Amino acid sequence: MQHRSSRAKILSGTHPKWPILAIALISAIVGIKVIFFSQAALASTTLFSETFDTVKCGTDTWGIPFNGSCTPSGWIGDTGPAGGTLYSITSDHPTRVGTTKDPNSISNSQQRWFTDTTWNDPFIKLSADIKPKAYRNSNCCPTYSAFTFYVRRHFAQHDSSFYGVSPYSIEHKRIIEKKCVGSDILNGSSTLTPFQVGNDGTSGQPYKYYSLANSGVTTDPSFDTWHNMYVTAENNPSGKPAGTVRLKVFIDGIQTQTVDDTPGLTDCAPFTTGGAGWRSDDHWYELDNFKLESLSTDNSTCSAKQGDANNDNAVNILDISAILTTYGQTSTTNCADVNKDSNINILDISLVLSRYGT
Repeated sequence: MQHRSSRAKILSGTHPKWPILAIALISAIVGIKVIFFSQAALASTTLFSETFDTVKCGTDTWGIPFNGSCTPSGWIGDTGPAGGTLYSITSDHPTRVGTTKDPNSISNSQQRWFTDTTWNDPFIKLSADIKPKAYRNSNCCPTYSAFTFYVRRHFAQHDSSFYGVSPYSIEHKRIIEKKCVGSDILNGSSTLTPFQVGNDGTSGQPYKYYSLANSGVTTDPSFDTWHNMYVTAENNPSGKPAGTVRLKVFIDGIQTQTVDDTPGLTDCAPFTTGGAGWRSDDHWYELDNFKLESLSTDNSTCSAKQGDANNDNAVNILDISAILTTYGQTSTTNCADVNKDSNINILDISLVLSRYGT
């Protein structure tokens, strides 16, 4: 019979066999594939949604840019010379889905769609179900060969500032960009150096592109499979300078990136309002359930209880599951980093085990 003091040592992490017990526990969890959503539940209100069920102007056509009668309600289509028709087809979802079809068709290789409305909600979530199908080889603009969310696009017109968030790309990188547009950016003294500057071909307004976050080479989400991808944008997160906007990116419920856009980081202020949309170049994919929501719960606030990785005010097996879903992340602010060293690894599991049952 095991002594009471031995049990206490196991729970505290001081028992000499604790590493073996911890490894056995982790292996059991992974073996039965217990996976839980690692972010706290967020109360939300839908501001805008699109399911791509409507067919306009011909068989399987959802929308054609610059064509009023063929542009769906609530949207503006904008594109370069290669064209940007988006189609509505029957797929493996219960209702029709949007698609670029074969990207080798010149009529749909460039997609630029954004809402004709902007919103001023301080904490938003922009999401979509995306099924990547294939890339088209291109010598132009490789970072654009991806699905990119327009987050807080300032104006419902061609020349606009925005955050561009690419959860994956042809370069196998996750990218968060910021585009600043307007004459006021010329006299700036930003901390970051823009990677592209120029004048817009339509209005002649100056613009600058900044890279806010680049993951480096990483693993793409599996192709020909549906994934839920989303971005949150939060004004004035706790502990940051006034005016800061925090962006977080998730794929299938797992946080993959986070970045803070602080005043002075670029030559335009962080974007606290705006519209929504997406763009892509040379990419074949299917798209469904595009949605913009206003969130009322702060997902940057983690539990004050040591070891509580999923914010339910208890320390148990669910917290280890939350850590495993984000295991290996570095430079992170995710709540699964329970020991607050910006890395999610065995040390976080160790802390959970030492507080287990509290």
